[in-house]
Amino acid sequence: MFWFILLLLVIGAGFYFYSSMKEVDDEIKESRILFPPGKVEPGPSVVSEAVVAAEPAAVVNDGPPAGSLEAEVLRLVAATPGMKQTDLYPHLADVNKKSIQQMVRVLADDGRIRREKSGSSYLLYP
Repeated sequence: MFWFILLLLVIGAGFYFYSSMKEVDDEIKESRILFPPGKVEPGPSVVSEAVVAAEPAAVVNDGPPAGSLEAEVLRLVAATPGMKQTDLYPHLADVNKKSIQQMVRVLADDGRIRREKSGSSYLLYP
């Protein structure tokens, strides 16, 4: 009896998943009908000359936005050179561990920080 109920639950969940995916597929097909690819015609520019003239001169921004993950990682690494990458996680507890790992990898690839393998972690230097 238990296996029969379990089988019914699995079939019901499968049907629910199928119907949800079918709705998403229908929405995608509908958007393709409304906005067919390759049929976009360039129209007149929406930005007027007055808006362009009212914009300030180019803003020079040498670093990442103040509250961004990139800025926080750079700040922590600069504050304690040689810290382990695993020591970053408690400082950024509200951020997903995978996001921190990806950010560290991107910063290392860009040459903004240096990563040295140390056991199962990395040592980080500015």
